[in-house]
Amino acid sequence: MAESYANQDYRSAPRYPAWLFSLVLHASLVPLVIFMFAPSAPKGLGVGAETTREVSIVVARDQRYEAVRSPSSEAAAAQSKQAASFLPPSTEETPLLPEMELPSINFPKHAGLVGAPSTLSARGSPQATTTFDYSNVLADAEARRAARAAQGNSVNMSLFGGPNAQGRSFVFVIDRSKSMGTSGLDALSDVAVELETALSHLEPVHRFTVIAYHHQPYYLDGRKLLPATEENKKRIAKFFRNLAAFGQTEHEMGLKAALFLNPDVVYLMTDGGLPALDKPKRDLIRREARRSGSTIHCIHFGTRPRPQDGHFMMLLAKENAGGYSYVRKQ
Repeated sequence: MAESYANQDYRSAPRYPAWLFSLVLHASLVPLVIFMFAPSAPKGLGVGAETTREVSIVVARDQRYEAVRSPSSEAAAAQSKQAASFLPPSTEETPLLPEMELPSINFPKHAGLVGAPSTLSARGSPQATTTFDYSNVLADAEARRAARAAQGNSVNMSLFGGPNAQGRSFVFVIDRSKSMGTSGLDALSDVAVELETALSHLEPVHRFTVIAYHHQPYYLDGRKLLPATEENKKRIAKFFRNLAAFGQTEHEMGLKAALFLNPDVVYLMTDGGLPALDKPKRDLIRREARRSGSTIHCIHFGTRPRPQDGHFMMLLAKENAGGYSYVRKQ
């Protein structure tokens, strides 16, 4: 009997279709989805916010470009007046300069040139257009040395039996290229012995130095003249022991390094290898030697008989009131 009542209650209970539950569920989810994905209005900006943003950009650009504009005439005058207040008062008096020997505006004619001055070639090198008077070179150099008022008496020096060179300061310019070393003429060892003998006659009041050159100069002790003390004389042997013979030959560079020191006498010792000193280069060296009051003497090493007249070392010595000697190596 109980079973029959249970079945009767189950059949009498109302039944709802499944689609109704699905419809109710989806209908309740739609507002939630719309609320989650709806765009939110920008905070702090109201209507016309985009227009206000564009105006701010335009203003910023206007200010940036105004910063680089030239100031008006009134503003410029105000700035100049303000800057002038920080400057010291001007004066019409000529400032005093220390006493010094200034170059003359009227340049004297070259004592060794007869006629018109020299001109420049297409390469920019000076080309003498007149005949050079060698007779004036020695007197001019001697006058410059006398005006230098060097201390002590001058001394006569002769290297390898060549002509005497007179002066108080000496620079020995030695070619240290490969052809002068042991694989060539082996002339560097002979130069070392000859210099030690010649320097023994100098007194401490005299000055000297040695410049060995190939493609660059190498000094005995910096770019200066040294007093002829016994200590400095003894440095010659060590200098040549550490002197390797290699590299190219740059005669002009070695001579310019020597003339920069303004010595009385310059000795150039080389085998006369190429490149030779052509006339434009010799003219430049001659003018620099006249400025410094230096004579240039040349010692030429070789294995052949003495070269004929016209070798560039002969001309270099003659143009600078110096002597030329040829040392033949066996």
